[in-house]
Amino acid sequence: MNFRTQSKVTSFLLIAVLPAVAACDIPGPRPQRLHESFGAAQVYNRQAQVLDPEASANMTPVRTMDGGAAAAAHGEYVKSFTPKPGAGAARAYMGLSGIADD
Repeated sequence: MNFRTQSKVTSFLLIAVLPAVAACDIPGPRPQRLHESFGAAQVYNRQAQVLDPEASANMTPVRTMDGGAAAAAHGEYVKSFTPKPGAGAARAYMGLSGIADD
C-alpha cells in the first residue's frame, strides 16, 4: 500500500466512519424504568384461566373415555374432512359467496 492509498483510507476513516461511530452514543433521554406492576394484568389473566392450580399434584388416572370410543370419534372427525359426493367447490362456500342453493 503506497502513501497516497493509505492517506485516502485514513481520510475515509476520519471523515465517514468516525462520525458514524460517535453518533451511536448520542447523549439523550434514557429509557425510563417500567412501573413495578407492569405486566401484572397478563399474569392475573393467565392465572384466572387455570381451573385447578393443584391438578398437577393429582396422580390418579383420568377415566373419561375408553379407547374404542376415542378411536371411533377420531375416525368420524377424520372422515368429516373428505369431500362429499356431488358437492362442488361452490357449495362449500355457498354462505360466504352469495350463491343460491339450487
